[in-house]
Amino acid sequence: MAHTDTTAEATAKSHMPPTHTGANRLAAGSAESMAKARAASAAAKAARKVSTLRKDFLDAPHWDDLARIYGVRLPPWGMPITVSAMRRWLRKVGLTSEWYREWSGEPKMDAFANRNPTWPLRAWAGLMLEERESADYKAQRASCSTT
Repeated sequence: MAHTDTTAEATAKSHMPPTHTGANRLAAGSAESMAKARAASAAAKAARKVSTLRKDFLDAPHWDDLARIYGVRLPPWGMPITVSAMRRWLRKVGLTSEWYREWSGEPKMDAFANRNPTWPLRAWAGLMLEERESADYKAQRASCSTT
């Protein structure tokens, strides 16, 4: 005859802690890593707020419009220019490192940041959006004049 749980046994079993604590450890680890990520994000945000990088660019509203048109989000004002960020932004707007070096006339990507240490990545990205807009306009005019 099969053993069936009595109501008291079933209630006691339902209140017992789970035997597989791996899921609990995973949740605790996720909570810890989320807390660390939040703390790192808050620290980065605080560093950007006290940044000495310029924020007074007259073209800033135009850059915001271009970012909406091209479907990208501009970086925060306090983020400095780095070569890796420059390459990432060029890819986002459909330009290449080779194009940039030819456009800037500089053999190295970091030349702009070295010459303009107070410029944030947001302003540089805005310039690249302007260049993309210009290239698109020229391509559009060229296609219209050939038809």
